[in-house]
Amino acid sequence: MKSIRHLFSILMLSSMLFISCDKDEDNGGCTDPLSYNYDSGADTDNGTCEYYYGGRDMGQIDVGAITDMNNEFDIYFDGDFIGHLSHYFPNGLDCGNPDAIGRIIESGTHIVRAVGNGGTVIREGYVDLNPQDCLVVLLENLPLVDGGGNGTGDAIFWINDDFGCGPITVNVSGAGSSTIVGYFNAAPDCSNTGSGGDFNNLAPGSYSYTASCSGISWSGSLTITEDNCSRIELLGSGGGGDTGDAIFWINSDLGCGPITVNVSGAGSSTITGFFNSTPDCSNTNSGGNFNNLSPGSYSYTASCSNSNWSGTFVINENNCSRVELVGSGGGGDNGDVIFWINSDFGCGPITVNLSGVGTRTINGFWNAAPDCTDLGAGGNFNDVPPGNYSFSASCSSLSWNGTVTISDNTCTRFQLYN
Repeated sequence: MKSIRHLFSILMLSSMLFISCDKDEDNGGCTDPLSYNYDSGADTDNGTCEYYYGGRDMGQIDVGAITDMNNEFDIYFDGDFIGHLSHYFPNGLDCGNPDAIGRIIESGTHIVRAVGNGGTVIREGYVDLNPQDCLVVLLENLPLVDGGGNGTGDAIFWINDDFGCGPITVNVSGAGSSTIVGYFNAAPDCSNTGSGGDFNNLAPGSYSYTASCSGISWSGSLTITEDNCSRIELLGSGGGGDTGDAIFWINSDLGCGPITVNVSGAGSSTITGFFNSTPDCSNTNSGGNFNNLSPGSYSYTASCSNSNWSGTFVINENNCSRVELVGSGGGGDNGDVIFWINSDFGCGPITVNLSGVGTRTINGFWNAAPDCTDLGAGGNFNDVPPGNYSFSASCSSLSWNGTVTISDNTCTRFQLYN
């Protein structure tokens, strides 16, 4: 009996040791979190880790553009030609899109270079790729290192009244801060530093901003384009709200009675009068107002007894969008653009070439943004089909180039900076 009991004890001990050994073996697996078959329960690495992109320290860079830059680009990584980009992606770009230009490449810091327009437009910047990441690089966010202009743009934040909350501090991502200490009766030029809110010589691209005074705050985003002035009006409602306003307006009596404006998803408003200069969204005297709209793109139609208009506009948070209806009306699907300067640059007449449209000459300047019907100083392009156009401009010692968007029955004012 003792022998049987002793044998049973030995068998039980052996069984426990066997189970213990099996348990130790089951704890082996891939212990690298970068691996797609990472086992969070594994205690020891058994060499089974597997990775995307052909190796642990590899990743992928894809290059594209959300904005139509009216150009095609040769793409280079660290000096090596990768491919030719001929598409843009208005609905956003996800990694792996077959129309983007990309390559699997070792993680680390790389130089991405885009060369367009036969080498006259060059964008270049450094990007950091982490192991096992797929990084999307947008052309519009790459600094412009050669583009005929000075490679930078300006922005001014402004208010049209004293909000009674003291100085307003504006912070722009990556660009520092500026303080608004006064207000303007009309949209100011970026060269006007009298009331603060100025940000100059910013690299083209998208920026986020915040602004605040003692009882009001704002936030949103802005886009800087080369040699342009972006004007961002902060509205008195503040509060960091996520809406904006729009006003549709005319600059003379068009002789067709009240104009009914319909905005997609936002209802209608009636224009019953005209303004001699661009109005503020808080001016309700002549109608055409749409307030507290969510940021985004909207389509609109407008009509009176013998004219009609249609097009699109963009609402930005805490901003006023002003849409002028041009007197041509008539359901035409063309628009106008005027290129202008606000002082004598001292370089003689400025010749402006608009792709597929022709050439005009600027031979004077304006103190404020002119109307497209003002032919006094040149720079006018009228009855242009809607779309995106590239332009170049030059005088004896300066040159500019870029893109401009024409909308149906709308006057686009494009200021050139010294």
